[in-house]
Amino acid sequence: MGVDFAFLDSGTGGIPYMLALKEKFPNASCVYLGDTAHFPYGQKTPQEIVSAASQAVKLIEQKWSPKTLVVACNTISVTALDDL
Repeated sequence: MGVDFAFLDSGTGGIPYMLALKEKFPNASCVYLGDTAHFPYGQKTPQEIVSAASQAVKLIEQKWSPKTLVVACNTISVTALDDL
């Protein structure tokens, strides 16, 4: 069984968004993946960002099977969202 929401960010900046969601929907199950292994994303090429984000999404899907994936990272949203 999967979680309701999975949050993806390159670090910890998206945690307040997850906490805000939990405040509004306290029964929602959430996980947060801060991809610190590839941090910072802002200094990477678009291809590196797509690769790192794709790996993170695959891990999230395999491990938690979320109903909704929240990309809480501006760099991923701008650079890789269409490829995920």
